[in-house]
Amino acid sequence: MQKIIINFKNEILISKRAEYKKFGLMWECNSGSILAGETSLEGIIRELKEELGVEFSKKEAIFLKEIRKDSIPPEFKDLWLFRRNIDLKDITFPDGEAIDAKWVTINEFMKMCENKEIVPTIDFGIDEYNKAIRLLYQKEKIIQMKK
Repeated sequence: MQKIIINFKNEILISKRAEYKKFGLMWECNSGSILAGETSLEGIIRELKEELGVEFSKKEAIFLKEIRKDSIPPEFKDLWLFRRNIDLKDITFPDGEAIDAKWVTINEFMKMCENKEIVPTIDFGIDEYNKAIRLLYQKEKIIQMKK
């Protein structure tokens, strides 16, 4: 599972992995695994609370895409999208798996990917970002129409 948080300036929240973790001190869009009995969405919401100390509801989640990799055993990953302005001082890193966070533009994110500052297992790039922005605007338009 991978979670993408985008603020209202369309910046992406990334966090820096703790030194002791695989790909330590590299940046990532938070990711994690589900526990037995959890849905992908339940797992992503739990991981956000554990890694960043930020609580989200299921209503805030937008499914972005599923990624399947032909391997043994087969791998798949769901990408979930959330829209929220989060003040960096409100991020607490409860489980110690991340040690820092920052907001970046998609251009900064892509440059960090080129510079190998982003964890190489990230499945998020310009195409996913553009799809995310379209989905966010569609959801916001629907909310405005209901008002």
